[in-house]
Amino acid sequence: MRFPAVIMRIREPKTTALIFANGKMVCTGAKSEHQSKLAARK
Repeated sequence: MRFPAVIMRIREPKTTALIFANGKMVCTGAKSEHQSKLAARK
């Protein structure tokens, strides 16, 4: 069974986003909330 999300790696800031079929997104790896928001916008 495969993981039900697309894994998108972002170089700057160095984060990983998991994007699910229902439109939800999880952003991990950021060192601060500001970096997380910046990565989510990319």
